[in-house]
Amino acid sequence: MGCRAVYAPIGLALALGFTVEMGLQTTYTADLATIVNSNSAFVLGGVAALVVTRMMRVIGAQASARRIIRATYRDLADLADGRVSVLIKVTAASRHF
Repeated sequence: MGCRAVYAPIGLALALGFTVEMGLQTTYTADLATIVNSNSAFVLGGVAALVVTRMMRVIGAQASARRIIRATYRDLADLADGRVSVLIKVTAASRHF
């Protein structure tokens, strides 16, 4: 049995939907409202996570990498000119990430 990338989103949705439905209910209930509530919360939670992730990632990976490289070059130039001591740069290194 081979894997095909075309079917990956469908398989992921089925697998997650099945595990959420089985995992959220401690006992079996044939209550449609409970099933709809748990599944809609799962779907809306995923959509909310996707929206928030998209909103937070307004800067692409290449722009972020360029920003870090520019900051590194600027810091190296400052160190080479003697404007900043190495000890201060080590403590402030976390601002790049």
